[in-house]
Amino acid sequence: MIAAEVHPLPPRSEKGRFALVRKVAFGWVSFFHTMFFFVLATLTLPLPPRPGRTSFWIVKLWSRLIIGMTGCRVRIEGAERWKPDESRMIVANHCSWYDPPAVWQSFPGQCRFVLKQELTKVPFIGWYAGWAGHFLLDRANPREGMALMKRAIERAHKYRLSPVVFPEGTRSPDGGLKALRAGAFQLAMSGKMAVQPVAILGTYAIWPKGFTYTRRCAEIVVRVGEPIDTTPYKGSRGRKELAAVVRQALIDLGVPDGLADESD
Repeated sequence: MIAAEVHPLPPRSEKGRFALVRKVAFGWVSFFHTMFFFVLATLTLPLPPRPGRTSFWIVKLWSRLIIGMTGCRVRIEGAERWKPDESRMIVANHCSWYDPPAVWQSFPGQCRFVLKQELTKVPFIGWYAGWAGHFLLDRANPREGMALMKRAIERAHKYRLSPVVFPEGTRSPDGGLKALRAGAFQLAMSGKMAVQPVAILGTYAIWPKGFTYTRRCAEIVVRVGEPIDTTPYKGSRGRKELAAVVRQALIDLGVPDGLADESD
């Protein structure tokens, strides 16, 4: 098994002798695997001990299997820094579809992703996210967006949920860390939550953006950083300062700086 790539490898072409076979096989297996688990997770949402808890553990099992079926595994570094009984915003880099399953598999408590409201239209995963109480934000309607954020903060503290956000906004095309959107940190600042920086290393080498199937078997390293207190940061300027601090924390954890080459 290949160790996690701190500096991502250039992607190979999808063209090749068995490219079509691999694409079809991976597509069908992952589709039915995902459909089964997310239908099951949706059906178990109302079950005790608390609505959504049983369902969440089913999703964690899905994440473990979807990664494991390609021969990959997840190794966690700094697991002692997790505080599953405390609401913290988990902030991670994003360069692969394997990043969310890696977070789900690694975090020992209850977490929910911060998503754009329109993503709830995506079959299975999106539908489940809308019904399972993930943190939905409406950027098109500021007033509704503020109301959604207020409800998200109340729910996070009440049930000790940790929001997960990928503040780059989209997957990095080369594995390097791009600029972080300052607005992504408003939820943590308004909710007085610490930010937990998390570096996800190795997923770009496994399944980079632009590929329809995994390109290699490798180890994924989830490296948990020290929490960052958000209380000193206020207003628009504070969001930008916090974004810069968190970005540097991710780079210090091993994520390649995707802006270094652009500034040369």
